[in-house]
Amino acid sequence: MLRLLSTILLSLPMMLWAATIEMHDGRVLHGVLQSSSDDDPVVLLVEKAGMRASMRLAQEDVREIRQHLDPQQKALNHLRQQFAAALDDPAASPDNQWELAQGFEEFQAVAELRAAARAVLRDWPDFAPARTHLGYERVDGEWLNYAQARQAQGLEWYDGRWRDAQEAQRLRAIAQAEREERRRQADFRRVQRRLAAEDRRRRWHDTSTRIPVVNIVGQGSHSCPWGSTRYHHHRTTVHHRSGGFVSFGSVRLQQGR
Repeated sequence: MLRLLSTILLSLPMMLWAATIEMHDGRVLHGVLQSSSDDDPVVLLVEKAGMRASMRLAQEDVREIRQHLDPQQKALNHLRQQFAAALDDPAASPDNQWELAQGFEEFQAVAELRAAARAVLRDWPDFAPARTHLGYERVDGEWLNYAQARQAQGLEWYDGRWRDAQEAQRLRAIAQAEREERRRQADFRRVQRRLAAEDRRRRWHDTSTRIPVVNIVGQGSHSCPWGSTRYHHHRTTVHHRSGGFVSFGSVRLQQGR
């Protein structure tokens, strides 16, 4: 019974207990006991003037620790003892054990209630209320968890939900086709980039394209009087062999009007 009770207690989150600690130097501390292992320092949460702080006390400095349980904690401990005794009682039925186990729900001890359900199932593996509480379903006379029950119904888990097998297969085929299309497009772009790079290298090594042949298309000039400075702009337009037009300009400033 004690071993089972310890197992249930360990399945719970760490609980905080109100405590009074007497020190060897005469001090008396009141607070919430957070840790009191024999090998580690005692950790006490104290509150004063609206401020909270954790105190670490060496084991050799502590003379006595008195824990104060509130009524709810006392009732929970009493329920644990009753449930452990019912598990050890050969005359107790699974209904009696489960009725006691459901009392943990009143204390919002969810983890402890699940541990109690598993403890009941060790002696009564077909006890339906405990199985149902743990999420099991009975399919063709066999207890299965939620995922196993869905698979037994012919469903498959795909893309975040349980689906009919045919629908899951159809969606897989669509996803596979989309992946292949994306891969084909990526290969096509990769080939395009390679061909463009080869063309640039070919033109770079072709000396005939690096020596432009130009023809003078025309020239023009105009002047604009700005104060005492006359502005002359001569522009020459040339025609490259590649077919483009480029303009070259020169500026000359002259003094006077």
